[in-house]
Amino acid sequence: MGHSCANVVCIKMWGKRASAFLQMLHFAFAVGAFLAPLLATPFLERDLRSANTTNSSCLQGPSPIPAAPPPSSEVCKDSNCANGGTCTATGETPTCTCAAGFKGATCEDKVCGDSYCANGGNCTTTGETATCTCTAGFQGATCENKDLCGDLNCANGGTCTTTGATATCSCTAGFTGATCEDKVCGDSYCANGGTCTTTGETATCTCAAGFKGATCEDNTDCPLTCQNGGSCVQPADKASCVCKAGFTGATCAEKDLCGDLNCANGGTCTATGETPTCTCAAGFKGTTCEDIVCGKSYCANGGTCANKAASTCKCTTGFKGATCED
Repeated sequence: MGHSCANVVCIKMWGKRASAFLQMLHFAFAVGAFLAPLLATPFLERDLRSANTTNSSCLQGPSPIPAAPPPSSEVCKDSNCANGGTCTATGETPTCTCAAGFKGATCEDKVCGDSYCANGGNCTTTGETATCTCTAGFQGATCENKDLCGDLNCANGGTCTTTGATATCSCTAGFTGATCEDKVCGDSYCANGGTCTTTGETATCTCAAGFKGATCEDNTDCPLTCQNGGSCVQPADKASCVCKAGFTGATCAEKDLCGDLNCANGGTCTATGETPTCTCAAGFKGTTCEDIVCGKSYCANGGTCANKAASTCKCTTGFKGATCED
C-alpha cells in the first residue's frame, strides 16, 4: 500500500520487488518530470501507508500541476454580445464590451433609446452616456420641461429667471420694467438740469442750484408748489407750473383727462367734469373726429355733399331725400 502526504509518496515494502520499484522511482525523479503526471494521478495520491505499518518508505515527489484556465475562445463561444459588442474572458467569466451607442450585459440596449429625448430633442452618445440637445422652448436633461424664458425677451442685458411656472426678468443697473425696456433714469426724469443716477432700479436726482424736489421740479425761489412732478418756473418774476404729461392746472394738481384722448383731424379736447370730449373741425365727426362727414359716395345718384357740422346732400334733378336716394 502507499500514502500521499503533501509532496511525499509512501509505499509499503514487499521485499526485493519493492526495493527494485523504489530504485526505479528514484531514477525517474532524478531525470525530471517523466513520472510527474503519474504522481499527480489518484493512484499515487492515494493513501497507501498503513498507520500501524513500520515497514514502509517515503519518497519526495513533485507537487500536482494546477489545471490551466480554458482559452478565451472557449469561454466566449456561448456569449451573445449584440450590436457589434465584443466578448473578452476574465478567468472563466465572459464579459461584453459594447460598441459606441449601446449598453447592457449583452449590449442589447441603445444608449439613446427611440424616445430618450422628449419634445423633439436630439440625442448624442459619449460611450454609455446620453446627452440631449433640446429644441427651442424646452430644457432639462431629457428636454422634458418647457423653457419658460423662451418667450420672454429681457432687453438691455436683463436675464430671465424662473420661479415655479413664472418667468421674470432681472434687469441690469439703470433699467426697469417687465422686460427691462425702460431706463430708470429716463431722458427727462430729472427736471431743471438735474442729474440722474441709479441704484438698481431706483433713480435719484441731484438737483442744480436753485431747485429741489424728488425730480428737481421745484424752484427754491419760486412761490408755487407744483404737484405731480410739475416744475415751477419764474421768468420775469411771474411764477407758473410746467406740468408733466397727464396733469394740468395752475399747480398741476388736476389730472389731464384729455391726455389719453387723441382728437384727430384738428379736433380739440375739452373736459366736462371727469369726461373728456372731442370737438371736431368742420367736415369731420366721431368720438375722436376720425370720420369724414361727407364720406365717399355719401350722396347717391350724383348728389353733392356739403361739409358742415352735419352732412348735407344737394341732389341732382329728379332725385330727393337726405342722401338723394329717392
